[in-house]
Amino acid sequence: MNYMGTVIRPPSEAGSIILQVSLGCSHNKCLFCGTFRDKTFGAKAANVIESDIQFAALHYRDKKSLFLADGDALALPQVFLENILRQIKGSLPWVKRVNSYASPGALLSKTAKELSILRELGLSRLYMGVESGSDKVLSLMNKGHSANGIIEAARKAKYCGFYLSTSIILGLGGKAFSQTHIKKTAQCLGEIQPNHIGALTLRVLPDTPLAQLVKNKKFSCISTLDVLSELKLLLETLTVDRVQFHANHASN
Repeated sequence: MNYMGTVIRPPSEAGSIILQVSLGCSHNKCLFCGTFRDKTFGAKAANVIESDIQFAALHYRDKKSLFLADGDALALPQVFLENILRQIKGSLPWVKRVNSYASPGALLSKTAKELSILRELGLSRLYMGVESGSDKVLSLMNKGHSANGIIEAARKAKYCGFYLSTSIILGLGGKAFSQTHIKKTAQCLGEIQPNHIGALTLRVLPDTPLAQLVKNKKFSCISTLDVLSELKLLLETLTVDRVQFHANHASN
C-alpha cells in the first residue's frame, strides 16, 4: 500500500484495510492537533488509489472492513468519492463495511442526497470529532464550527443512515472551562444521540499552538484526578437512549 506521511485511524479500525485516499485534514487549524501540520489537504492521485485497491484485492482477502484515510476523507469531491466506493465494491466484494472520518464541515457541505448516494455505495460508519459541546471551548481551540453546527451535521449523518461514532476530549476546556466543557458536551451528545462515544484525554503535544498557550500560561491543564472527575460528571449528566461508550484511545 502506498502511504504518504502520517496516517491515523480510530482504535476500532485496527483490523481494517487502511486505504489512504486523501492527504491531511480539511481544517487542520485545531490548536491541540499536530497530526497533519506537514500536509496540505487534498486528494491522492486516482491511479495510486486504484493501485492500492488492486493490491488489497490480492493480499487482504480476509479483511471485512476498510477505512478511508486521512483525517477527513468525506471532504473530498463527491464524484471522486463515488468512484472510489464503486472500485471498492467491484474489486473487494468481500468488504462489508467502508468507514471514514467526517468533520462537521464536510457533512454540512454535502447534501442529504449526496450523503445517501455514498451510503448506498457502501460507506457505512462515520467518525466525527465533537471534542466539546461548549462554544467557548470550540472557539478557544479554533475548531471552526459551533455546537449547533456539530448537532446539525450529526443529525444529517444519522438521517442518511450512517452509523455515527463521535469523540470528545476530556480536559479540553482546561481549568477555566472544565465544568462548562463537560456539561455542554453532555448536552450536545444528548441532542445528537450518537451510536458510539469515544472519550479521549487531552495531551498537549510539542510544537502545537496549544503548547505555546500553556507555555505562556494562557491555558492551564487539569490534573489526572480532575480528568476522572470530568469523566464522572459526563456520565452523570449524559442522556442517551442507547450508545456504546469507550475510553480506549492512546491519549488516555
